[in-house]
Amino acid sequence: MPDDHTKYPVPLRQMGCRVEVLPVGCDAIGPVLLGFDPSWRTGLLSADTAPHDVVVRMLGEHGVPAELAPVIHSTSWRLSEFGGEYVMVFTYLVVVDLPKGQDYFYESWPAAISLGRETLEQHHYPKSHGAAEPPIDTRYVDVAHHALGHLLWLSRHNDKVRRALSQAWLDALAGLQEKVALMYDSEANLDVA
Repeated sequence: MPDDHTKYPVPLRQMGCRVEVLPVGCDAIGPVLLGFDPSWRTGLLSADTAPHDVVVRMLGEHGVPAELAPVIHSTSWRLSEFGGEYVMVFTYLVVVDLPKGQDYFYESWPAAISLGRETLEQHHYPKSHGAAEPPIDTRYVDVAHHALGHLLWLSRHNDKVRRALSQAWLDALAGLQEKVALMYDSEANLDVA
């Protein structure tokens, strides 16, 4: 059956895309979001730019060599406003293994925040939405916890990812399993209006 291009006419303007990176380390308490400021997000990408290459370049610009990023994975996409128009935002979770230890995260990235269970409970859960509906009022912390859910799934179903993660990471993800699994459960999240 031939494609019917008349159903979806070519728009006057194409939708642009951006990349955001969620660099995460792991300390004794659990996952740590190392950066979430605008320097971890791009402007609009040109059509000849591969998003993965942009992620690797951004890591280098922030002092993280590629060999210290054993997992780079696109975990979600969403529409966002940028410059008065909608753009597609591709989110990449990057596991950062720094050999200097947990205090180094907070010394090198003063804005780093823990993404452990306590943080998820402190920020409350995101608003629930239907199975065929987009998320409502997505917050950055929700995107980060959603990304950890992907990493948890990959750690159990993808041998290469599981082998790339340290035992500390595997333990931390196991501790988040129930909280991440119930993020959008409307019955479990009665405190969210």
